[in-house]
Amino acid sequence: MDLSTLITTNNTNYISLKGIKGNQFGHEVVTVQCKAADVIKFLEIDREVQRELDEVKVASIGQYIQYGLDGNDIYFAPLIFSARNRGFFNESRHEFNIPMGETMPILDGQHRIKAFESIINRMKSMGDIGEQYEEVTDFPITVQIFLNLTQKQERQLFTDINTKSSLVNSSLIVMYDQDDMYAQLIQEIVSELSEDIIETRSKFTSTKIMTASTFYKVSRIL
Repeated sequence: MDLSTLITTNNTNYISLKGIKGNQFGHEVVTVQCKAADVIKFLEIDREVQRELDEVKVASIGQYIQYGLDGNDIYFAPLIFSARNRGFFNESRHEFNIPMGETMPILDGQHRIKAFESIINRMKSMGDIGEQYEEVTDFPITVQIFLNLTQKQERQLFTDINTKSSLVNSSLIVMYDQDDMYAQLIQEIVSELSEDIIETRSKFTSTKIMTASTFYKVSRIL
């Protein structure tokens, strides 16, 4: 199924994205899924809202994307954009349409989409337009588009996303990770032990021998 299509209305070309319209805390938001290559087409980075790009982080995410291209499962949270009165939602067709050449500022996810852009550009420059190129350009990405935010609200949303979220503790990550050999080893050992020995869900412990995170670190050292 096509995630996005190109339509022409009144001699104007639009990127048309199938999606649904909803409401979050009084703000209209459209949720769509589209190809990475199409997100790049309407991507805008407004330095009045966004932080400076961290090239090291982009490279790290790029390695993760390559890991997915090599046949492994990878996951990305939705990207968040602000429409700023660009584009429109067709209620009857359940489509968000944005004219070709117009852009929308991204509020969350600039490093993720820049990593996709970096890989696509590198493949193009090398003439590597094969199966993996199609996979990365067609990679499905969920996008949330807020329709009626002021710039002040955009900044507040960016701030909330980057300060209010709580990081998952390292022990829980060790117990969930299916791609790390050492993590899988810890999971197997813990499954054979009593629940009173290793703490698997909390960052600290005062009643058990050690946390899964500490066990993981010791295993790697050994």
